[in-house]
Amino acid sequence: MRRGIVGPPKNRARPRGIGVIQPIDLIAGDIRPQRRKALKGFVRGTIEGSRFIMNHPEQAAGVMHKILPDIEEDLLLEVIKRLNSTHVWGVNGGVKPEITEFTVNVPTEMGGLKQKLTADQVLDRSLVEEVIAEIGLYKG
Repeated sequence: MRRGIVGPPKNRARPRGIGVIQPIDLIAGDIRPQRRKALKGFVRGTIEGSRFIMNHPEQAAGVMHKILPDIEEDLLLEVIKRLNSTHVWGVNGGVKPEITEFTVNVPTEMGGLKQKLTADQVLDRSLVEEVIAEIGLYKG
């Protein structure tokens, strides 16, 4: 199975302030150069956004508060700081191969997948590797 990233279907409304990522049948290495460039920009943006949240939680809470004005900024800041302490953000590209393999093992063990898959079979990190080569690893 090959995976990629797209936004919400055009006939569905996007929840305010929340992006949607869904798997589709494509792999980064198989796409047209202009689409690959756009996906690389998306990957870079998510990495840089993750780093911004880690380095500037107060500013990140301010940005989120503009998008979600009904939630108190102090609460948003508290949530961001707690998430930062658990290192949930993809500051170096996100999903680690060992986490992917663990996740794929669950449906295998439950009988949903007949064959055990490796991270390389379900995860294409080529765009992440290109971006990290350009901007370097996060040193926080």
